[in-house]
Amino acid sequence: MVEWAEFQNRKKLLGNYIKEQGIDVFFVFNPYNLFYLTRFFHVSTERPLVYAMTADGKAHILSPALEEGEARKLPVVDSVKGYFEFPGTGDILGDFFASLARDGNIKARADSLSLGRYQDLQKRFQDVGLSDAVEKMRLIKSPYEIGLLKKAAVYANFIVTEGFKIAKPGMTEMELLSIIEQKTISKMVQELDEIIYVPGGPAGGLVPSGDRTALPHALPSARIINQGENMILSCGANVEGYRIECERTFFLGQPSARHREAFLLMAQAQKMAVSLMKPGAGCRDIDNTVLDFIRDKGYSDALKHRVGHGKGLEEHEAPWIESGDPTALAPGMVVSAEPGLYIDGFAGFRHSDTVLITETGNELLSSVTRELEELIY
Repeated sequence: MVEWAEFQNRKKLLGNYIKEQGIDVFFVFNPYNLFYLTRFFHVSTERPLVYAMTADGKAHILSPALEEGEARKLPVVDSVKGYFEFPGTGDILGDFFASLARDGNIKARADSLSLGRYQDLQKRFQDVGLSDAVEKMRLIKSPYEIGLLKKAAVYANFIVTEGFKIAKPGMTEMELLSIIEQKTISKMVQELDEIIYVPGGPAGGLVPSGDRTALPHALPSARIINQGENMILSCGANVEGYRIECERTFFLGQPSARHREAFLLMAQAQKMAVSLMKPGAGCRDIDNTVLDFIRDKGYSDALKHRVGHGKGLEEHEAPWIESGDPTALAPGMVVSAEPGLYIDGFAGFRHSDTVLITETGNELLSSVTRELEELIY
């Protein structure tokens, strides 16, 4: 059941922010931010769909006709202005902006702006700029959000453990992914009241095998899985828009000495990352500590990415566990811990866990084994 009080509270918080900042109209173009404020997800296309909050705390949506009916059902939206198609014969966005710029409104802020939209707003407001207010609201997950993430974790854990059972030499990567996706989605349909489709679907991921594991984002292929090589199940699940990831490197048959060495270093670095994720810890400090540990072991050339990133409505969102992000972790933040090693032409090694920062430390939301001897099939 939808807890609309949660969305009413978000609306109130944004209204308080724009009042404190003296903002006349706050525009939301990012579909994830719009979902966060309204529980309305749409696939962003060339047709503008815009959320705007005015200084009186009222929420307004501009919507194409094909989305308008759903938008009008939202209890946290006060008015919906529909239009038939884009680009249309008039100035769809300009007219919507003008309708909100009346009565002396001069200060507008937006969560994101293209050059064209910025220029359109400048024609109607004296003071136009960007604001990350909604993104900052999203940083700390509420009990409601944490509950959804924990539900998603059940299915992220399930899809990975099913992958261990089903992967066999002679299968293709695409065959494996198709089977575990369908098993997981069937389980979700049976057990959940509702599944909201968002890009990426309710459950799925990447399943590279052999030397393709050295490509961190290797898309599923028709490559045949072979005995004696490793795979990475880079999977996740999504419940009511909230995403969890669980990734494990495992082996079909006994790993070679070279496989073992790289795997054990990756696993040690990943456990180190998790142990450092606690209130007050700096994102940049975690990244530097873990990646320097790997470099000191002689694997600098095997590093291709940061230690982690935030999780929530988006697959990747703030905060960033990376040397350029000074953010200090705080209770309620949810992040991934996933340092990886990638040896070109040989293999890649990565575990990822989704980590909830708590008042006293952290809690792993993903819970599949990380131990080498338990990951040999």
